[in-house]
Amino acid sequence: MCTDDGLYCLYNNFYLNGSSSGVVSTETFAFPADSKSTWKTTNYSNLVFGCGFDNHNMPFATGPNNVIAGVFGLNLGRQSMLVQLQAQTKRRFTYCLSSLETPTLLQLGDDASATVRRRRSGLQLQTTSLERGLDHYYVTMLGISIGNQRLKIDPEVFKLIRGHIGGFLVDTGSPYSFIAESAFRILRGEMVEYIARRYSGLRPMQRGIRGFKLCYNLTTSRIRYVFLSMTFHFKQADYVMRPEVVFQCFGTVRCLVMLAIEDEEPSILGAFQQTNYRFLFDGGESKLSFVPENCA
Repeated sequence: MCTDDGLYCLYNNFYLNGSSSGVVSTETFAFPADSKSTWKTTNYSNLVFGCGFDNHNMPFATGPNNVIAGVFGLNLGRQSMLVQLQAQTKRRFTYCLSSLETPTLLQLGDDASATVRRRRSGLQLQTTSLERGLDHYYVTMLGISIGNQRLKIDPEVFKLIRGHIGGFLVDTGSPYSFIAESAFRILRGEMVEYIARRYSGLRPMQRGIRGFKLCYNLTTSRIRYVFLSMTFHFKQADYVMRPEVVFQCFGTVRCLVMLAIEDEEPSILGAFQQTNYRFLFDGGESKLSFVPENCA
C-alpha cells in the first residue's frame, strides 16, 4: 500500500507469533564477488526491501523492547530475496541451528548444495517433496511416532486443503512446533500413558507452565528420567527428534515443548525441534532435505 502522494509505500505482515509493519522501498545490495574477496563486490540494484518500524511479539528478538528491524524472508514469494536473486540463489538455501539464541550461517545457491555434500559424514540424507506452487514450505505429513510406537492419527488432519487450510510446514520463525488440535490430543494422551507405565504411575502436573500442556515436576524423586524421542513421518522421509528437543527443562519442571493449534491452521515444525539438523530447501526442485549434524 502506498500513500496518495507516492512518497512511500507500507507493508504489514502477520505471522503465527507476531506481526511486522513498516516502509518498503527498493535498495542496492553489495555482496562479496567471491568467497576469497574482502573488497571486490557485486552490486544488485532495485531489490525490494522493507524496514520494520512496528514489530510485535517476535520471540526470537532480544532486548527489553523486543526491537528488531523486521524479518528477512526466504520463502518463495516474488518479493523474497531468494526469488529476487534467483539467478544467484537458485532458490536454494541451507542452515543448521544449534540453539534458538546462537547465530547460524545461512548459505545460498551452489554453496548450499556443496555444504550438504561435504557434511553428510556417512549419514543418510533424507528428502521429501514440497507442495508445489506455494510460497511457504509445506510438506506431506503422514503421522507421528513416540519411541517406536506409531500413533493412531488420521493423516487427513495434516492435509493441505485449497492451498491455505491445514497442512504442515517447516518454519524457523516459529520457536516451537505446533500440532493440529485433534492430533495433539492423541499425542498428549499416549505420551501420558507411556510415561506412567515406564515410571510407576508418574503423572503430569494439573496445569502446565509457559503455555505448554504437558509438564512434569521431577523434584520428588532421584530417578533419572529418560523421556521419549519422537518421529514425524513425512512422505518418503522420517524426521527423528531426540528427547532433548521433544521435552525441555525449566528448572525442575520438564515440558513437552509443542503446542496445539486449530485443525484449520497449519501444523509447524518449529526452530527448537530443528536444532542439530542441517536443512536444505530447494524451491527450484520442490524438495526439502535434512541430515543430522552437530551444529555447534
